Amino acid sequence: MEEIRCTSLDGYRLAGGVPIHESLRQEVHEADAFIGLISYHSLQSTYVAFELGARWGANKNLIPLLAPGFKIHDLKAPLTELNTLSCENAAHLQQLVRELADKLQVKLNASDRYQQKIDETLALPRISKMIIPEYLLKELEIDFSTRKDRIPGSQREILDYIENETRRRESIPQRDFEIKFGHKVKSVYWRLESLCYLGFISKEVTDHRDEKPTYNYRLTKEYKASIGL
Repeated sequence: MEEIRCTSLDGYRLAGGVPIHESLRQEVHEADAFIGLISYHSLQSTYVAFELGARWGANKNLIPLLAPGFKIHDLKAPLTELNTLSCENAAHLQQLVRELADKLQVKLNASDRYQQKIDETLALPRISKMIIPEYLLKELEIDFSTRKDRIPGSQREILDYIENETRRRESIPQRDFEIKFGHKVKSVYWRLESLCYLGFISKEVTDHRDEKPTYNYRLTKEYKASIGL
């Protein structure tokens, strides 16, 4: 774990207090293997674009891995020059593990040791390229304070809860919302989804329950900055 860097994933982030730009620049250049997880969301990140570009420009190992739902025809140059692997294809994921073991010169475990992780990856929901409706685009142009005043009381209560919890933990499991609000609010999940669409919060898959993904939720960086957190 200590040899893996993924700045958006707990347990693999940069150490506290290190200079971000300098550390990323060094690690992007020096890593023995580099996996670019390509999704419609990641391609909107300036950091991701710079990291991929720096690695490609250094002419070093770079494996583009397409997230579930990403269509290869949406890939742009120079990544189109590289052979891609897909999270939707079991053979591709097996190939990824095999090639990484070879590149890093580590012993490849028997496939039954990691098959469950491959199965979980294959079960992830396919996220298609989002077409944002005109009414939502207009809503997103409004400042966060006004945007919050316009949401229903139940959603505002959930958002207040997330803000308070953010002061003591990075993210909140889906189950915590079900326990706190399930007895008085119907469809807690869809209220959380609306807050995601409106830019207040983001979510990440953390587990699967009854073959369905479960999520953790956190405030977006933009909203945190707007309220001084």
